[in-house]
Amino acid sequence: MIESIVIGILSLSILLSFIRLIIGPTPQDRILALDVITVQSSAALVFWALLENTGFYIDVVLVIAAAVFLTTVIFARYLERGIQ
Repeated sequence: MIESIVIGILSLSILLSFIRLIIGPTPQDRILALDVITVQSSAALVFWALLENTGFYIDVVLVIAAAVFLTTVIFARYLERGIQ
């Protein structure tokens, strides 16, 4: 029962963030929406790892989180200064 509720809330939040990604008026909004989608997807993977009782997905989430952090910093630097 609780699994269905958690999956439903995560799915709804990812859908709403995807809508913001598409209609975001500024590039900053789109980058933030993409970052939020990644965090929500990571939360879904962690929840799945808890359901499956395995730690493999936690390692995957850590790698994805590190990559997303790096790309967010690169995009922020690009938007702040432009290509030089």
